[in-house]
Amino acid sequence: MIPGGVGFALSVTGSLQLLNDMIAKTPPTELRRLNREKLDNMEMDPTLTDLSIEKNVFTPRDQTLFVAAREDMKHTKNRNKLLKFALRTESEDLAAFRTRMAIMYAVYNRSVAPIKSFISLGTFPCGTTENTLVFISPVDHLLWTEDAHAIAKAISDRAATLVGIKKKELWVDGTVTDRSLEGLYKLGWSVKKNSDAILDWKEEAKKKRAPPR
Repeated sequence: MIPGGVGFALSVTGSLQLLNDMIAKTPPTELRRLNREKLDNMEMDPTLTDLSIEKNVFTPRDQTLFVAAREDMKHTKNRNKLLKFALRTESEDLAAFRTRMAIMYAVYNRSVAPIKSFISLGTFPCGTTENTLVFISPVDHLLWTEDAHAIAKAISDRAATLVGIKKKELWVDGTVTDRSLEGLYKLGWSVKKNSDAILDWKEEAKKKRAPPR
């Protein structure tokens, strides 16, 4: 048994530990071939598949985890929104961040509530459940900057136009300043701090490093 949510959410090979073992033992070129095959089996737009596989800022490991997370959300509509979001990635650090985001959405889908669909609000992918808009961001500490306020307000304004959405949830890995909480509450957000306690992925996801490219 693998403790925590990720072992169950990323169940492509039975558990994330098995997935990590496969990543560690598989040459990078073979990982990319397998990832392409998985995306093809998900009936992705071939152009999106080509672009995502060739996005070299994603290490073979991160790419494999990203694809596995997407694959796990089998009943979620518009999963291509995650790939389109990934295509705007320009650094390995940002690629790792967006891989964690995809994993957390997969764990949320499996262990909190089914994500019915992804939608793009601005440049960000958000999940929708039966009546809730879910925005997951694996940040360690959220500051209420002008950019943060602008993003939260833009998403809130767009969410207000969505039929059936009655609640908005923000899930963050770490902590949130009091000013951030106040600003988000005013915009109608429910904030889930320290969400790694629920969306428990960190220990398993960091066990194995990617093989050299």
